[in-house]
Amino acid sequence: MSELANSHLLQVIDLKTHFFVSRGTLKAVDGVSFYLNKGEVLGIVGESACGKSVTGLSLMRLIEPPGKIVGGQILFNGEDLLKLGEKDMLKIRGRQITMIQQNPDTSLNPVFRIGNQIAEAITTHRKLSKEALNEKVIELLRLVRIPSPEVRALDYPHQMSGGMRQRIAGAIALACDANLLIADEPTTNLDVTTQAQYIKLLEQIQSETGVGIIFITHDFGIVSTLTDRVAVMYAGRIVETGPTKDLMEKPAHPYTRALLDSVPKPGSSSTRLHSIQGGPPNPNKMPPGCRFAPRCEKVKPECLKEYPPEVKINNNRSASCYYVG
Repeated sequence: MSELANSHLLQVIDLKTHFFVSRGTLKAVDGVSFYLNKGEVLGIVGESACGKSVTGLSLMRLIEPPGKIVGGQILFNGEDLLKLGEKDMLKIRGRQITMIQQNPDTSLNPVFRIGNQIAEAITTHRKLSKEALNEKVIELLRLVRIPSPEVRALDYPHQMSGGMRQRIAGAIALACDANLLIADEPTTNLDVTTQAQYIKLLEQIQSETGVGIIFITHDFGIVSTLTDRVAVMYAGRIVETGPTKDLMEKPAHPYTRALLDSVPKPGSSSTRLHSIQGGPPNPNKMPPGCRFAPRCEKVKPECLKEYPPEVKINNNRSASCYYVG
């Protein structure tokens, strides 16, 4: 095991998750590599169907048939999760690594009270007295800023707003003081005001607990506010990584530039936004060269022949593009 692997909370190396369906093999995640340091927030950003959510589920080892993780390493605190049996993985999933999904209604059971659902998440991994368990539930509700937690713990999910249900899902994810939280577009179904409040809450929770966060999103506005570093994903691969500020000020990959150009800019007099022509490639028929080449405005012959190697821009940044370097 390398010294580099030991220095990270999480290191993903050449991860491949494919789906074997009647029309062929869908390469949803096809050689993804990135790392996360302790107490850091990493944003994984890209268009829909680029493999972001499948990457998150792969880290939790929650891929179900016809999907399968077919290669790579997921080093968590130096241990390869792909080599663990399911019994050992159960001790990590929910205890050390947790996940908040897009829709809280898929995480919350409508027939059980909120407090009971949070308590279940705790008792799955810990043995606490009834009094200590109740105190922990109230503490978690306070952590995610639920007002009158003693009262709301007795409520059912339908008695809470969408924003409050999403915060409850967060409380369940944080129930066992996890080291790593994977947030899969948790603000997608929230209005703009509630979304801003939720992002601020995550910032506060991360500051208070030190939990490492992987925030999966298509929204560069959220990325600029919340994350320390960004990994830009396209067609199952990471095409660029770097510190958030550096990447947003000087994007290196044409896809990253195109994404940023499509975001409204405060104070801009332009009435039209840039659009990326075409669409992502079919995941069961990837082009032989750069996967963004058919849509790239600066494509050249070598881009169509072979996938570009990863180029180190500096110690903190890299991009897979023939134009870099």
